[in-house]
Amino acid sequence: MFYADDAVFMSQWSDSNIDTIVHVLECFYRVSGMRINMRKSKLMGIFVEKNRVDFAACKIGCLTFESPFSYLGSKVGALMSRIHSWNEIVDRVIARISKWKMKTLSIGGRLTLLKSVLGSMPVYHMSIFKFPMKVC
Repeated sequence: MFYADDAVFMSQWSDSNIDTIVHVLECFYRVSGMRINMRKSKLMGIFVEKNRVDFAACKIGCLTFESPFSYLGSKVGALMSRIHSWNEIVDRVIARISKWKMKTLSIGGRLTLLKSVLGSMPVYHMSIFKFPMKVC
């Protein structure tokens, strides 16, 4: 997956696949002149022993991270069918709405802002994940 200056590579875990990804990144550098900052890069193994992930990360000079993690504002690896997984999204909506109480907005202005937030933040996540009815 690519998004602007962000990339996620997914494949079966093997030393040869990791070597191939490193080789592809090196080829990218040679062609474009843009080097990947491995100190900002992270490696994760799904159903892979932690020591294997740590060894591979040390070998290529990057960090490791574990599930769940946030990618482009969405939780990846969480069981999104559980209510507590949605708390972060609900809290973000509440935080955004609570800021408006301090502002001197008309009822129409508040309604427009409310529709804007409720029409984008949760809907995006609801389009990706099946959500529990209690979240509504």
